[in-house]
Parts: sequence; C-alpha cells; structure tokens
Amino acid sequence: YYNTALKVRTLIKEEFEEVFNTYDAIIGPTTPTLPRKLGERSTDVMEEYLNDLYTVTANIAGVPALSFPMGFSGGLPVSCQLIGNYFNESKLFDIAYGFEKEHDFTTRYPKEATK
Repeated sequence: YYNTALKVRTLIKEEFEEVFNTYDAIIGPTTPTLPRKLGERSTDVMEEYLNDLYTVTANIAGVPALSFPMGFSGGLPVSCQLIGNYFNESKLFDIAYGFEKEHDFTTRYPKEATK
C-alpha cells in the first residue's frame, strides 16, 4: 500500500505542477458543506469525514494553501481556499489580502446576527 500511495502522491504533485505552469493559484471551497451553527453536529459520519476532502490534496502534494472568509450563508461565515505553487506563499497572501481589503470582513456581520 505504501508504494501505491507514493505513486498516487507523485501523480497529484505532477498535476499541480502542470496547473501552475499556467495559473498563479487555484480557488475553491474549503469544505463541501455549509457551516453549522455553534454546537450543532452532524449524525452523518461520512459527511464529517468528507469535510476535510478539499484541504487534503494540498497537504498530500506539499503545496501551500490558505482559507479565508468570503461571505455569509444563512447567517454563518463561509470561506474559500487558495492553493498556490511551491514556495509561492506570498502570492496567496496577496490574493487573500486584496479580497479582504475589498470586502472588509472585520467590520461586516451577517444580516441574521444584527437582528
């Protein structure tokens, strides 16, 4: 199993390298589901397991990634994930900073929270 896992990791790394020949970053969701309210838990074990699905590939490939707030859904904050090329963390910080500067989430609250 170990050798097979190493081969799969190599394929994932090669795919990222190919994408980063053309693009500076990949943007996507951080999780496949919307956030739950504080204290709320899912009874679906598979749903809980899959919540890490989108963040695992960056870890496997060893590329930098970060998540940052991008809005609200149902009164709860949601985030997106940026994945960048090897040793290019500064590009991710620049993209996230630009977004946060334009949308200033430090002073915004969901409409449901202000009622």
